[in-house]
Amino acid sequence: MLTKALPTTLTTAHLLRVGTALTLSAILFALAGCSSINELMAEGSKPPAIVNVATDQQPFYDALNSLILPPKSPQAAPQGIADGPYNGVMPEGEQFTTFVKNGYFDEFLVVYYPNFVTQLRTDLVNGLYHGWVTYRLSDSRIKQKVLFRQGGVQEAIVYNQAGNPEYHFWFTNEQPTSGMRYDNNGNAVESMF
Repeated sequence: MLTKALPTTLTTAHLLRVGTALTLSAILFALAGCSSINELMAEGSKPPAIVNVATDQQPFYDALNSLILPPKSPQAAPQGIADGPYNGVMPEGEQFTTFVKNGYFDEFLVVYYPNFVTQLRTDLVNGLYHGWVTYRLSDSRIKQKVLFRQGGVQEAIVYNQAGNPEYHFWFTNEQPTSGMRYDNNGNAVESMF
């Protein structure tokens, strides 16, 4: 059973939501000890920059800004937590489990909705996101998948309500280098960049 409460005074690196999902924002504020999205954005990753966005490419830009991005530095565990498994509960009822190593969250991070559906799951290597991260809605539908290598985003897939890919982005040096838009059936219909 997950019973430890996560202190709300954490001021270390944290997850970043570039968009409007209130549940995830509450988690992020709790992890970061932030009281506003402005404070959260000041400490976390910035959304990818897109230069000369054409009017017809606005949907690509909107999809990029909806991505959930991690911090660029390891996430510190609350002070005084010994190395080993760590479980906690967020203020909104989301539970999480991770592993603490040398004062940092490491090896993995799993966040659950109050109905025990997995909200996100990621591997951590030296405290940084590494590998595919799947973000789900509370009804288990996939919202997005993002591939990270040592904390840097490499690839991202945003899914539509039907569970099919809607956008697929590839990144170099954390900047989008190409993108693809799909129709409601998951067929590629438009590319970007």
